[in-house]
Amino acid sequence: MQPNGLKAPLLLALCICILAIAGSTHAAVTMTWLTVGNPGNPNDTADGAIDTPGVQNFGMVTTTYRIAAHEVTNAQYTEFLNNVDPNGTNPNGIYHTPMGITPEILFSAGNAPGTKYWVNATMENRAVQYVNWFDAARFANWMHNGQVPGSTETGAYNMTIATPVRLAGATVFLPTEDEWYKAAYFDPVNPTADEMGSPDYWSYPTMHDSRPIGAFVSATGVITNPGPNVVNYDDRRVFEFSLSTVGSASATSYYGAFDMAGNVWEWNEAINSTSLERGIRGGSYGSGYRSLSQSSSEERDPTFHGRGTGFRLASIPEPPTGSLMLISLVTLASRRRR
Repeated sequence: MQPNGLKAPLLLALCICILAIAGSTHAAVTMTWLTVGNPGNPNDTADGAIDTPGVQNFGMVTTTYRIAAHEVTNAQYTEFLNNVDPNGTNPNGIYHTPMGITPEILFSAGNAPGTKYWVNATMENRAVQYVNWFDAARFANWMHNGQVPGSTETGAYNMTIATPVRLAGATVFLPTEDEWYKAAYFDPVNPTADEMGSPDYWSYPTMHDSRPIGAFVSATGVITNPGPNVVNYDDRRVFEFSLSTVGSASATSYYGAFDMAGNVWEWNEAINSTSLERGIRGGSYGSGYRSLSQSSSEERDPTFHGRGTGFRLASIPEPPTGSLMLISLVTLASRRRR
């Protein structure tokens, strides 16, 4: 007899229940997550301005984490808009008029609730732009909370305060500047030092130290000259610049992340202690090659929602299914003993 344990039938039933719940969970927005390992990596000691190396040091992260393989797309952001604002009242200002002028994400007041926001057909898989830092943080909250309607104001960030910071227990969030920097430039097996003389880091997020090649973007958003060092930025070879389908450049960082150079600037968690501006990195389809390099660290007012500014998310490593089940079983057993 085992008075403090779980009987076999109860244990079996509990396992079946847990599997059923896991199988029934549906998330409309899914992401490809890349594990960024090598915890405790060194800082990049040569990531300052081109003419003043060593001014800033970035890249050291003491834990393993995950980075999204792609920037958040218009289709994903539209799903978010319709889920958290089905009636189109826009109480938190997460939809901005320029989105519909471009046009990328449009708004139709006469549509049924939950369908008022819709995507231009050629823009679905291109990176979302015209989002400010607060929009990105609310999207992260929504993802953290399992994409539940009305779940934008807390979770990874407390949006009721003026300067939100990542909360303890956050599972999906914007990357810190170090997390973003490491996922973009770090390479533990890089055989050469970059142009600044720093080992383990590339100059560009394409595993290259040479200036990237500019992309040619088709009318449907696909890059027509993909390659290992092709980036969607302004290299003065073309006169029409536009968003590209995420990942179509094919160039990646060491960890496999696409478009960390070019396409859209990406918000991170860095805060200027004086101006309270937030950090952005990576450059955009309209910026020059210097904005793509590790030396480029810029800041914007967190309410800025300009052309060519978007984001990608980071998250904690997901525990194996077996670990989640074991945690649930241990918790239930503990409760039964009380």
